[in-house]
Amino acid sequence: MKITILSPVHIGTGVVLSQDDYKYIRLQHGETIIPYLVRLDMAALVRRHCAGDPQASRSLARQFETTEGVQAFVENDTNAKAAMDHRLYIARASVGVQRYIRGETRGERQRNARLEIHECVKSGFRAFLPGSAIKGALLTAHFLDSYKGDWPAAEAALGRAANPQRRQLSRRLRITDTEGAASVGMYLCRRVMHRMRGVRTSPLKALEVWAECLAQGQRLQARLLHPKTTVSGMDRQGLTSREVAGLCSAANSFSAAVEADDRTHMRRYGVPVDALDTALAAHRSLPETSCLLRVGWGVGKAATSVMLLQGAGYRPSKTHWFIANPVGTDGPGVWDGDYALPLGWIRIDFEPSDFDP
Repeated sequence: MKITILSPVHIGTGVVLSQDDYKYIRLQHGETIIPYLVRLDMAALVRRHCAGDPQASRSLARQFETTEGVQAFVENDTNAKAAMDHRLYIARASVGVQRYIRGETRGERQRNARLEIHECVKSGFRAFLPGSAIKGALLTAHFLDSYKGDWPAAEAALGRAANPQRRQLSRRLRITDTEGAASVGMYLCRRVMHRMRGVRTSPLKALEVWAECLAQGQRLQARLLHPKTTVSGMDRQGLTSREVAGLCSAANSFSAAVEADDRTHMRRYGVPVDALDTALAAHRSLPETSCLLRVGWGVGKAATSVMLLQGAGYRPSKTHWFIANPVGTDGPGVWDGDYALPLGWIRIDFEPSDFDP
């Protein structure tokens, strides 16, 4: 299956990193200078740069004890190239992160001098999208769709063991993690809320963090496994094209409800929708074996649970985070260029090899 990242996706590890863990490097690519945040193997870098000279090694190690010393080292073009040879991984810096580093956010840089950085899941420093995240979103959509709006029955079913048909589907829907190393970006994420909880007339406030995310616009590859036998030797058929089309139909219906929840939240807090419109515009009419999903951190409870079961009694989620490009004002309602992009939107395109005829 092909997976297109329509907006940055953050699947976290629970680890919160410091800005000191990264070095800001600007490298020339043709006529373009691209800014990166890099995590370096500092010991290997010292060994290479000092070429076995103990005195030079000790001097450089002392310089590397401070963030300013490391930054002064990597700002040299030759050293920057050497540093990139000893990178653990890189994350391309978003516009918002670049402005923060350059001090263009006026009071915000000083006020949030120790912004948290949320690490994304990796294997051997290679970022990927877990197949379990895709599977969970598909099964949630399937569960909601199977009750066709009979919310009391669906809510009652939540407290019981899964029915055999649903349990069988879960066992057959085996999705691998994405293959290869996904591109990572570092994004400034903002959450807006009222200062006084539950009081909609109170002033707004904003929380901001940095997050490593799978970068927007890339296409990843995963596989839908469908072995013919289980460990016990019993036959287990792969999903049919009809079943995949049914899953995609359910997912698209669920995603439409999730998007509506997004827009309700954005209207409530004065968040512009232009970037969301642009991200999803080309994906409104999809083949029957393709769908939109919302996965990962910061997407709101509606996208990751069955909260939409509450129907008319459902209260819009307050846990939405948005990619932001800060303009340097203290007002959380100001979004640079009307840019506020919800996280976690992906497109799934199942391929013929993923299912049985």
